[in-house]
Amino acid sequence: MRPEGIELDFGLLGRTLAATNQPPSLLVLNACETLDGANVLLEAVPAVIAMSETISDSAAAVFSQQFYAALVSAQPVDAAIEQARIAMIAASLDEAETPQCAYREGLDTSTFSLVTPQIR
Repeated sequence: MRPEGIELDFGLLGRTLAATNQPPSLLVLNACETLDGANVLLEAVPAVIAMSETISDSAAAVFSQQFYAALVSAQPVDAAIEQARIAMIAASLDEAETPQCAYREGLDTSTFSLVTPQIR
């Protein structure tokens, strides 16, 4: 038996995230058709990745594997998204434009990174 998911209102999720001492810098919504709620969540976090439509499990897996690998390699979020889209195309998946990123106004997306490279 597969448990049913629980629907959470974007406004309530945003309030929950904002009620912490250190809200996350990036929120990834891997559920289908979540892009409409991204703007509500930008009040709590500076960047939200969401799905513009339905995404297959295989496309979501390829996207997330490459996206997170790029992030931990100190790539900016924009570059990580592009690398993940290229991986989806290389895997012959036609859903590369489904993951979209919404940014808070004024955020420099070309340098927005979650990891600082270590210089040795």
